[in-house]
Order: sequence, then C-alpha cells, then structure tokens
Amino acid sequence: ILVGDISATRIDSNMEFKVSMQRQGNAAYLGNINLLLHDQNGRVVAEFKREIAVYRSLLRRYELNVSNLPKGNYTVELRLTTDREGNSPGEILQVNPVYRSLSVQLQ
Repeated sequence: ILVGDISATRIDSNMEFKVSMQRQGNAAYLGNINLLLHDQNGRVVAEFKREIAVYRSLLRRYELNVSNLPKGNYTVELRLTTDREGNSPGEILQVNPVYRSLSVQLQ
C-alpha cells in the first residue's frame, strides 16, 4: 500500500485526519489502520484503530476526540499493518508495515 498525503484539521471537539491511500499490485490491501496521538512527552493521549480494505486509490477520513486535551504540540502516528484477528497466518497476504507521522497543534 502507498500512503500519500495526510492532513489534520480541528473540527469542534475532534481532530479530523484525512489519509490518501493507494493499493499496490493486483491484490486488495486488507489490514488495520491505527492512529496514535502523542503529547510532547511521547505519551499516547488518544488512539483510533479500525480494519480497512483498500481496493483502489482513496481518501479516508478519521477522527480523534481531543476535547479533553490541553493546547499544545502533538504528533500523530499512522500505522498500517496486515495483522488481523481471527485469521491464520496462511490466510493473510503479509506486507511490510507502513508508518507515517505528522505534527499537529491544538489551539
């Protein structure tokens, strides 16, 4: 899978993340997306995880509730993995994990 642009926008009590993804090769990408929001000390203060399927190029939107977090600088870490529950290893097309990060500021 190829991860393109990642953007972050504050909308009310949430931080909205838009992630551009594109399938590589002939098979669909089946895996998990995990968004981790880290404070300045590296501590995870918000997290989102969901199974995803990417059959073509797409732009997905995800939200993290940040209403209880103080103003400041944060880092969002994006992880895409093919680890999925309930499947034996022979049933999963394994690919290397993809990691990206983005600095965001809560105001």
